[in-house]
Formats: sequence, C-alpha cells, structure tokens
Amino acid sequence: MRTRVTLHRFSSDQSLPQRDGVNLAHSEINALLTGETAQHLTVEFHDFDRLLRDETYALAVLRGTDCVLSNVGPHAHYYHLLRERLGLNFRILRDIKTALWSCYLLQESLCEPFLRSGDALLATSNYSRQLTRHLFAHLHDHPIALFEPVLTLESFVPIPRTPGCGPFVTLGHVGRLSEDKNFPQMVDLLLALDREEPGRYRLVACGSVHSPSCDPALVAQRIQRETGRGDLFTHLPPVPHQKVLALLRSFDYFLFFSTSNLEVLGRVLVECAYAGVPVLAADHAAASELVDSTSLLPVSYEPGRVFHTHFDAPLGRVDVAAAAHRIRCQQPVKPAPAPQINRLQVLMDLLRDGPSQVPVQEEPPLSGGPADFVRRFRWQYLTQARSTPQALATLMDLREWFCVLNGKSSPDFNTRLQRLLNLSRFPERTERFAKAAASTRCDFTNLGGLDMELCNVAGFHPHFWLSET
Repeated sequence: MRTRVTLHRFSSDQSLPQRDGVNLAHSEINALLTGETAQHLTVEFHDFDRLLRDETYALAVLRGTDCVLSNVGPHAHYYHLLRERLGLNFRILRDIKTALWSCYLLQESLCEPFLRSGDALLATSNYSRQLTRHLFAHLHDHPIALFEPVLTLESFVPIPRTPGCGPFVTLGHVGRLSEDKNFPQMVDLLLALDREEPGRYRLVACGSVHSPSCDPALVAQRIQRETGRGDLFTHLPPVPHQKVLALLRSFDYFLFFSTSNLEVLGRVLVECAYAGVPVLAADHAAASELVDSTSLLPVSYEPGRVFHTHFDAPLGRVDVAAAAHRIRCQQPVKPAPAPQINRLQVLMDLLRDGPSQVPVQEEPPLSGGPADFVRRFRWQYLTQARSTPQALATLMDLREWFCVLNGKSSPDFNTRLQRLLNLSRFPERTERFAKAAASTRCDFTNLGGLDMELCNVAGFHPHFWLSET
C-alpha cells in the first residue's frame, strides 16, 4: 500500500535579492517529491496559508494522510495544532534549518506537548542535531535524522587544486556580506597578505550586503586608503544559482569565516567540494563535517558577551594570522570528504515507514571548536515548557496573527502592524519588517521576517552567552 504524503508547495519570494540555502532546500524538496525517487509514495501538495485559514480545507487535505512533511520554515507547530484540533493521526516530519534563532527555538518549544512516537526531525548536520538535543531535554531520545537536499550538483568527484600558481591569488566569498559571516575579517586577511606581498592578492565577494560595515564602497575605500591600490577588491551582486559553481572555480581559495549563531551547515562548502576549490573555514558549527581538517582555522570566542537569538551575530573571531600563514606558505589543503547530502533513502524511509523502521544513524560526539562551543554554552529564556492547554492557546493566537500578517489583505492588517510595533521588544527590526511588507510578499517564505515577528507576539526572547571555560 502506498504511503500518502502531503506538503506545502514552497515557492520563494522572487523579489528577495538573494535566496539562501534554506530557501533553496525547501524548493528542492518539492522537486524531489515529484520525481522518480518518490514513486512509492502518493504525494499531494497543499496551500499552507489556506490550511490555516480554512479548517474545512485542512480536514479535506489532512484526513487520511499518513505523513506531513513540513516544508514551511519554522512553522511546523501549526501542523501539530491542526492534528490536535481535528483529531487526526498523521505523522509529522519537520526540519531544523538554523541553530540559535528565535523562530526555530519557538517552534520546538511549541511542538513539545504534541509530539507523538511517529514524529521525527530532519537536521542538516550532526552539529545541529547535537546542539538541538543539548538545548531541549524532550528531544534526547527523539528521532533526529540527517538529510539535506542539494539536487543541482553533479556526481561528487574531488578535484585536487594547487592555488597560487598564477600571477595573482584570488580569495573568494559567496554569500551575505555580513558581520556574522565575519566578512570584515576577510578584508583584514587581504590587507595582511598585501603588506607582505603588495599587489599579489585579490578579494572577490559575491552577495547581497547585509551589514552596514560590509558596504562594498566602504570596503573599497578602506583598502584604497591602506594599500594605495584600487584593484584588490571586487564586489559582485548575487548571481543565479546555476552559475555559482563556475564562479567558485575561479577562486584560488574560498573563505568561509562564518561563526554565525545561525550556522548549521554551510551549503556553499558542499558546492566548494564539487567545484574543487580549496577552503579556509572557521572551526565552527558543521564546517568540520564538510571540509578536511587542513581547511579549519582556530576560532576565539568572547566569554560573557550576551547574544539575543532575535539577531544574527558573529560568535567568535577567526585566526587571521593562521589563514595568512597557510596562504603565503601554500600549505596544502586536502580535498573535502564526500558531503553528507542527498541521502534520499533516509528521507524516503522516514516518509514511508516512520522512524521506528529506519536504521539508527550514528551520532558521533562533537569535537574541536563545535564541542568547545556547546560545552561553554549558557542560556536564559531559551526553552519555555508549556502545558498542552497553554501551548494550544498560544498557537491559536499565533495562527490568527499569521493569517492577518501573511495575507496582507485583512481589513485590520495595518492595525495589526501597529499592535506589533507596540508588542515588539526590538521595534527597529519590526519597523523594517513593516517597510519590507510594502515592496515584497514578505510572507513566511521570507525566513527571518514574519516568523521572527511572531516571536514578539509570543513574548519569546531568548539570549545566551559563553562561559570562560
């Protein structure tokens, strides 16, 4: 008998300047479940927004379903709400796409009272899985499998590269130009290298500007001021995803200095492995799972500094001197291992049979920088255990807000925006959300938009810090 699976037909907001790995993964799930690999399933797509507005439609979609695959970012808790309210018995397979980020943490705290034995989580990395288990006691024995779709890549064949053979050495970065990605430290590296060998090194950064300090004009001015040259830095706007591999192959080194609180994978590291470009990466989050140890750079964390999970931030700083030494001395960077992606059988077995019939995956302990980070991690207001009635009341309130803010056509949309500003603990961020709503769909596909604002409605504002040792 074929297993009946339903999921939202995810579609990214094309007006957004750059689609991140989370948006790409949700889109690729759609493609995966309409292909030949899913022929043992009966796959039906639904409209998530309508599902929350119309319980008659929700009942028609969900009655008789064996499994719901949550493909809606950090909003899986609404499937748990509907299952409870409608008295249904389907399994729910939901994902973890960021680490220390309010909206996914809120999702987990709201799901806790409603978990059933057939439910499971999909994590993108062992780091993500182990950190999640560390934060949420109720998940210690809950099934968390590893899966990430990167369907646009060819068969994996690592290509050895010897960087620095030409007249110039090109350092590259693809992704957000932001402080949590430690982009300013990439500029520091370029300047350190130029002091030793003037004019030999170039930095090419491709991506949208996320932090004011990373504005390409300011970066170019700084480099011009400190080197007297205007040809060492190039900024490229985001390129279509199908052109990323060709761009990566033009780099001698790819710089992945991110120590972001959001980091759980680093999809671009997988793409670098396919492109065969050597990587220098911060020993943080999942980097050690995706690159060889010769690519890893030491990270120093700042103990005692408080971070709010409502914002992205760099949790530590990369050892720029170590990076410069490896590049100048041309220390060999070994190819990355075969990446932990596209393990389609893991997903298909979970959808078809549920976690009880899926072989237990190895969960090795963390080591190096990630182990040190988790060991020193301290938090406050991160988890909020709720009784079932409390969770239901919160979910019903959030669903009402979701329907008004996501649809933008409700008569009280503007009134809700004003109420949201009054509720917000971070009104400047909420004002940016309200402004963005005028020019984009600004719906739940804009991860970090609507979902983050609903944390204000729930009064959910965790923060964390690292101990000295």
